[in-house]
Amino acid sequence: MSGGAGITSSGGSSAEGGAPDGASAGNASASKGGAPGSGGEAPLVSDGGGPTLPLGKCDGLAEVGKWEEVTPKYVKEHPTFTGSLVPIVNPANPSIVYTMTDSNGVFKSLDCGANWVKINTGRSAKDVDSGRIWGAIIDPIEPDTLYALTGYGHGGLWKTTNGGVDWDQVLPEDGAVFKTAGAFVERVAMDPTNHKHLLINFHLNCAEPNTPVCFGESKDAGATWVLRDFPKELVGGWGEGSGIIMLSPTLWLYEEGGLYYTADAGVTWAKVISDGGVNPCFPGDSRVTQTPDGTYYFGTQQGVIKSPDGIHWSRIPNSGSQLCPMIGDGTRLFAGTLNNPQLVYAAPYSDTSTWTKLDTPGFP
Repeated sequence: MSGGAGITSSGGSSAEGGAPDGASAGNASASKGGAPGSGGEAPLVSDGGGPTLPLGKCDGLAEVGKWEEVTPKYVKEHPTFTGSLVPIVNPANPSIVYTMTDSNGVFKSLDCGANWVKINTGRSAKDVDSGRIWGAIIDPIEPDTLYALTGYGHGGLWKTTNGGVDWDQVLPEDGAVFKTAGAFVERVAMDPTNHKHLLINFHLNCAEPNTPVCFGESKDAGATWVLRDFPKELVGGWGEGSGIIMLSPTLWLYEEGGLYYTADAGVTWAKVISDGGVNPCFPGDSRVTQTPDGTYYFGTQQGVIKSPDGIHWSRIPNSGSQLCPMIGDGTRLFAGTLNNPQLVYAAPYSDTSTWTKLDTPGFP
């Protein structure tokens, strides 16, 4: 799998639990000067039992409407194939940000990305460092809990309950999911109405007697799993960039060479748009977002599609192309392209038929 959506060790290497960006894992700020605009060293706070992190001021970053480079210094100094991958914001405290990386583990900031520390320094640190973390989610009810996959690495699905310090495998090797589908997880999704309800799909075909495309489902936060089959007549096998998305406990979307939906928790499936003109965004980092009026928006290679119910979808003309992430800020929708750095399009909630290209780094 190539790429995901995007974003000096002291006392040990990254994999050994050393603290990058000049931070000691125990008692030093991640930035000698503190947060930008703070006028000195940021005060220190203990977070999740892990490294001491600087508590900075987010207003020290760039002003609204301007872009600022916030990639962790260690990631820039130790480049890998895909670098910084999935950014995640704590929904209970938006100043807390994570970024998942390719082979450098998980980084965490308490000041909106101004300063970073490598946070996965505890249990299973080397396992989490071993792969490309192109898929991860945060629990909105218990935001110190995150789930992440490690593509081309140790495999499986990893879970932390202390803000990224320690990680545990939730797909045991003697379990049915592991035996049928292996450990190469492609995507993880969470039910927006139930934080313990998870789905995963795989970066390979499932073994018989299951159909080639199958999903792992957990209703107890990863403690136990069952397998759900996808109709072979709709999709004959796994494909690069495929992914499962949950809109509700029973309404799910699956993207693989097209977009499919189920309204009965996987019992029956149908194609979203029958003319075959909707291709979700490779490499599977598309996001669906919902505006206050209940409308869903989804970025595809043919532009933005929208739906009043998650089942009936239509294209929005002149809404760009090759769009991956979709996100809203409360007043506007944003869609990023496959290009890296991403070119962003925006539309106000009040007029989602008008999309405007924004000035972004690396583009005129």
